[in-house]
Amino acid sequence: MSRALRPQVAVLTQAAPAGDDWLHEIKYDGYRTLSFVDGGEARLLTRNGHDWADRYQPIGAILSKLRCDHAIMDGEICVQNETGVTSVAALQDALATRAAGTAHLFRI
Repeated sequence: MSRALRPQVAVLTQAAPAGDDWLHEIKYDGYRTLSFVDGGEARLLTRNGHDWADRYQPIGAILSKLRCDHAIMDGEICVQNETGVTSVAALQDALATRAAGTAHLFRI
């Protein structure tokens, strides 16, 4: 699968585009990531093309178990607080905690 693909990014506008040809999603506060599944192996690429499968290991482990040969998914990796609000700071803390060797589970 091509590394030329990049995750979609949010664009600030005054109003949502009109018409039936558009899909919309809620903008969560996290890191946009493009996930590839190929033959049971998962890669999770940042907007800059860095493979963060090691940093997002719990998510990659789940994706690698999908019952498919190939898949490409574009989404936001985020951490939610107790009330469901996402936070980049909480995500950064979770990544730092994992890097320090402490167990941490991401909410998917």
